[in-house]
Amino acid sequence: MGKGRRPRPETAALHAGAPEHVLGGPIAPPLIASTSFYAEHGTAGFSAAELGEDAPYFYSRWANPTLSALEAR
Repeated sequence: MGKGRRPRPETAALHAGAPEHVLGGPIAPPLIASTSFYAEHGTAGFSAAELGEDAPYFYSRWANPTLSALEAR
């Protein structure tokens, strides 16, 4: 897009919240296909409610990096 031109609202909405592109960085965010993540014994509970807001990723149905990126956008 040229300097001084604004994207259409649809385009702006699609790209809102996306990180700035950096030289050598990916164009699209990586997709994390893992269904479970490593956790130390005792750091994760039995349900998503037990994990809390600031818990590390543990199980993809509860939260995962790809979903977090989508929610941020």
